[in-house]
Amino acid sequence: MKTNAYSSYHFSTKLLSIFVVFAVAILGGCASLPHQGEVKVSRVIVPNEGFSTQKAPKPLASATKNEILSGFLAACRAGAINNDFEAAGQYLLEKTAKAWNPQKVVHLYPNDVVPQVKSSSDNQLVLELSSSGTVDDRGELQSSPNLQLAATFTFAQNNEGEWRIASLPDGITISEGAFHDAYVLRNLYFLSPDKQELVPDPRWVPRFRIVTYLTSYLLEGPSKTLDGAVTTAIPAGASLLSRNVPVENGVAQVRLEAADPVTSSRGQSLLSWQIQSTLQQVPSVTGVELTLNEQTINAQPPRGLTYNAPVGVVVKGNQVVRVDGQKVYLSADKTAGINLRHPARGPLPNSPMVVLDANRRILSIDLQNGNLQELVASNNIAPPVVDRWGWIWYSTPDLTNSLKVVNTGQERYEVTKTYASGNLTRFAISRDGARMWAMRAGDKPSLDLLRIVRNEEGVPKSLELISQMALDPGSLAFPAWQTSTSAVVLVTSPGRAQSRLVSLKLGERPTEVANAPLGTDFAAGFGTEEMLLQTPSSEVFSRDGRRWSIKFRKALDPTFF
Repeated sequence: MKTNAYSSYHFSTKLLSIFVVFAVAILGGCASLPHQGEVKVSRVIVPNEGFSTQKAPKPLASATKNEILSGFLAACRAGAINNDFEAAGQYLLEKTAKAWNPQKVVHLYPNDVVPQVKSSSDNQLVLELSSSGTVDDRGELQSSPNLQLAATFTFAQNNEGEWRIASLPDGITISEGAFHDAYVLRNLYFLSPDKQELVPDPRWVPRFRIVTYLTSYLLEGPSKTLDGAVTTAIPAGASLLSRNVPVENGVAQVRLEAADPVTSSRGQSLLSWQIQSTLQQVPSVTGVELTLNEQTINAQPPRGLTYNAPVGVVVKGNQVVRVDGQKVYLSADKTAGINLRHPARGPLPNSPMVVLDANRRILSIDLQNGNLQELVASNNIAPPVVDRWGWIWYSTPDLTNSLKVVNTGQERYEVTKTYASGNLTRFAISRDGARMWAMRAGDKPSLDLLRIVRNEEGVPKSLELISQMALDPGSLAFPAWQTSTSAVVLVTSPGRAQSRLVSLKLGERPTEVANAPLGTDFAAGFGTEEMLLQTPSSEVFSRDGRRWSIKFRKALDPTFF
C-alpha cells in the first residue's frame, strides 16, 4: 500500500479541522460489523499504552476468547518495540500465524482513545476504534484522523481445546504513544534530477534494526510522492547479500549485490553519498563500509551545493534593503518610474534576483551594477519565486492549470499542473527544488503540496499533487520552507483578528503553532527560526523564537534571500 505523507486538513476559522482524502472503511480489509444480530460489548482489557511492556506472556491454557485478544494486543505492542512478533503468533492458530503479516501496516489511534471490543457472534470479536492514521510496510504515513475503523477476529479451538485467533487482518493496531516508542522518523536520501543535490524522503522506521530498515527502504526506491522528482544511483534490483546490516565499532557493513554493477567513479561516489547520508542519521553509525558484488567502494561522496545564508529583506522607500540595515540591493536612483514590489532571489550565490514592477513586469537585477532587465510583461503577476536552477516561477490570473517559468537567458516554459483547476497565487519551492507548497485560489481554496517533475537539466515539466489542505473561503495562505522537510504557513482568515502559524512537516500531521499578528505577507528564513510578517498597515514584524517585535513602521513584501 503506497501512502502519502499528508491527508487533507481543513484550516477552519475556529480550529484546525481534519478532512480525510482516502476511503478506508475497515481495518486491514476485514469485514465490517454485521448489520443483523445482537452485538454485545465485551469486557476485553486493552493493554495500558503508558506502560512499555516489551515481553508478552504466553497465553494461558484456560484463557477465554476475550483474554486471548487482550494478550494478543499486548504482544503486538511488545512486538513493535522489539521488532519480533513471535510472541503475538502464539495467540493464533498455527496455520494462521504462518499466514499473518504483522508488518504489512500499522494502524494508529490517539492515546486518549479507548478501543471498544464487541462480540457479534459466539466465535467473533470486533475491535472498534477511532483511527489517527496508518503506516505501511515502507514506512509511509497516511493520516486518517477520526476515521472509525473496525477489525474482526474469528476464534477457534486448537488441538488442545484452547482458544486461539483463527482469522484476523494483516498488520497491527497500537496507540500513537506505543508507535513513537517503536518507530522514529528518518530520511532516505535520493538524488535530484541533475544529481547535484540530495532530496529527503521521510519514512517511519522501526527503532530496532533501524540501519537494516533504512538500507532496505533505500534499495526499494523513492516513495510515490517523489515519482519523477528524484533519481537514484542505486542499481535496479540491488539487494543485501544478507538480510541484515551489522554495525561494528560504529561502522555499518553494507553488502550489496546487483546484476548491473556501478563501475564509474561518479556513479560510485553518488551511491556512497546516498547510503552514507541515509545511515549516518543514526547516532551509533560513524562510518559506512560499502561493497557491491564483493567489490569495496571507496569513492568519496560529493560535497554538494553551497547555499546562501538566509538574509531578511524588505521593500522600503522604493528600495530593496536588508532588514539588518547592512546593505541596499537596489537603490532609489535605479528605480525611478518603477513601483518596486516583491523581490525574490534563488538560494545559491550565483542565483538571479528579480523584482515586480507594480505587478505588471518581472525585472531581473544585475547585482554588480543594479541595472534592470525586463523578463515578463503581463497583468496582475503573482509574487515570483526563484529556484536553485535560476528558473523564475510566476503566475497570472489566466493560468488556472499551470505556472510559467523564465530565466535570465529568456528561455520560457509553461509548467502544467496535473490536478484540479485553480490559480496558484502564492508558492514556495524547497531548496532542493523537488517540492512546492502553493495556495490555490477559487471557490474552494486550498494549500497544496506538489512535487516538481524535471528533466536531467532541471527544466520543470509538470506539477503533481501530493496532498491538499482545504482553506476557509476568503482565506490567504503564505507558505515558507524552513528546512528541507519542514515548512511553516501563515493563514489569514476572514473575521479573525489574528493570523495563525501552522507547522508543516513531511511525514507528520500539520500542527497549529501559535497565533500571529494579522498578516498580509509572510516569509521565513531557511535553517533558522526567524520570520517576517507584514500587516495591513504595512508594518513589518520579526519573530525569532516565540516573540513578535516590530521591525519597520512602513515597509513591504518581506522575504529572505
